[in-house]
Amino acid sequence: MTFLQPLALYGLPLALLPVIIHLLNLLRHRSQPWAATRFLMEARQSSSKLSRLKRWLTLLMRVLALAVLALLLSRPMTGGDSLLSFSSGAPEVLALVLDRSASMEARIGESSESKRKRALEALGEYAKPWMESRLVLIDTALREPVILSDISTLSDEAMARYLGPTDTAANLPATIETTLDWLDENGVATTEIVIASDLQESNWRPEGSEDGYQRIARAFKEKEGSWRAKLLVMDGETTTNASLIGENLVRKNDNVDLLALIKRRPSNSKPLRITANTDGIKNELIAEFTGESFLWQSSLKLSKPKASGWLSLNLPPDPAPRDNHWFFAYGPATRPKAAVKAQLPKAGLILKAAAANNSGIAGDTLPSTSLVQNDFAGRTLLLLQGSPSSKEESELFQEFVNSGGILVGFPPSQSSADFSIGNVSWQEIERSPDSD
Repeated sequence: MTFLQPLALYGLPLALLPVIIHLLNLLRHRSQPWAATRFLMEARQSSSKLSRLKRWLTLLMRVLALAVLALLLSRPMTGGDSLLSFSSGAPEVLALVLDRSASMEARIGESSESKRKRALEALGEYAKPWMESRLVLIDTALREPVILSDISTLSDEAMARYLGPTDTAANLPATIETTLDWLDENGVATTEIVIASDLQESNWRPEGSEDGYQRIARAFKEKEGSWRAKLLVMDGETTTNASLIGENLVRKNDNVDLLALIKRRPSNSKPLRITANTDGIKNELIAEFTGESFLWQSSLKLSKPKASGWLSLNLPPDPAPRDNHWFFAYGPATRPKAAVKAQLPKAGLILKAAAANNSGIAGDTLPSTSLVQNDFAGRTLLLLQGSPSSKEESELFQEFVNSGGILVGFPPSQSSADFSIGNVSWQEIERSPDSD
């Protein structure tokens, strides 16, 4: 049995107060013989045994009442729904940890549902019986604890966008540390941490994770019996899967030399067709190898040689589509030359400072009016707060990105129907109904 407020146990000696008071009262009264009380004493002796029993029972009840009060204030827990438990067995907080790594987008067998969606459903089912517990969700991509008003929130459309697929790796030890820090900062006495993951080793053992595991072990040891962790394993192997991991590329005049690690399951000797997309122009490359893993080298000729551009390699569709692509851009080896365009003057000042170079010189400011082609000359990085002011400006931004430039977008201060850049646009601002 554990106690959430063990300091209250120091009140147990107070249960002896009724006994002490009883003994003090006995010292106050001294017997004095008196002839007139002789007949009263004879009458009293006939009922003395019963009255003495009543007094001792009353004294015992008073002692027990104080002892039980001290125990209740100490909040004892035996865990689960034991008959000896003074609680419902529900933890104060139910912490849901979601693995959102790229491997969680794999589909099992013939199912069209990804491991990530199955994990969300499993977390929802697990949390249903714990109606009394506060719910907090932490995912591996953002690592920001989010308090849920109700478990049904996991299936909301807005939450589905928030917890959507990613192409990133996960750092489970760091995410668990974030969870433990939040629980400690909020003074959570009892918690159940439920982790939904497919147990991919690279996500559970990233570089430098040893210290993190030691801190996690210490935290659980300090909270032994009060903080517990459970694992929901999204197991099952995909029946067929091929993955492409870019290792290196080198630009040589009009050619790009590629080096990539290709894996496939099941192992076979069939050639693997790879689609190369160069600035919108597609070509097919063939990778011939036997086995499950192969370091593939190839050279791709640029159909329209130019100083900068972009390329992508794409494998055929399979049950795990998130690991089928490799995107990269090429260009001259120069330092980024940044410029800023912002609808809000204050945002423009912040972004200019963020775009400063190694010498501390802030980024340039683009005209607040509609931009023209010359405004993009020599730029490699643009920071845009808001949306393009015209259709022509939107096309210029799209052309800048297509030519290998980097565009970083920040949202407008209010909803608007401004122009998009290609298929990218800002959606309407959503207001949370919860004031907190």
